[in-house]
Amino acid sequence: MRLPLGLSGGSDEELILGPPFYVQQTGWTFAGDEVIFANGAIKGQAGSLRAYRVSTGGARPIVPFLRSFGDNRNFSVSASPDSKWILYSQLDRSGSNVMVADNH
Repeated sequence: MRLPLGLSGGSDEELILGPPFYVQQTGWTFAGDEVIFANGAIKGQAGSLRAYRVSTGGARPIVPFLRSFGDNRNFSVSASPDSKWILYSQLDRSGSNVMVADNH
């Protein structure tokens, strides 16, 4: 939700991200004017990491999550101060790995 500064609730609240996306409760962060978020799995489809540009209202995919753990709800997302790097967690059975995805 977005709310203008100085207001403590009320009718000026605006939904930023909602359907058709299934945004993970703790799986999002800001990077510049984008919200980077974990889009959860819906109806058997794998989830993905996506970027939503607040200024335009457009969303773009960054990287898909493993289909075998599409129902996992344990995501967290972080972005570097320059918005060039995104760090996210993903549980899988192959062991510990660090994945890198460019945010262009």
